[in-house]
Amino acid sequence: MRHIQEVVHHFWKRWLREWLPFLSPRKKWGKEKPDLGVGDLVLILSTDTTRGKWPLGRIVQVFPGPDGHVCTADVKVLLAWH
Repeated sequence: MRHIQEVVHHFWKRWLREWLPFLSPRKKWGKEKPDLGVGDLVLILSTDTTRGKWPLGRIVQVFPGPDGHVCTADVKVLLAWH
């Protein structure tokens, strides 16, 4: 049983680190893409949240950096898994 738990933990750790970033592909800086904005839905990832149970959130305020692009945002949690 312990071995199975270790395998599952290893799988989720690799999935978070290696596969999840590919769901939102990033291209080189050749094209300008729109920044996140107020009202956009986001998935809130956290290492202290149960595997695969990340809450959904909506951006309520954005804060641009010195270059004018969104650097940080305030997010309201909409749906948390229990």
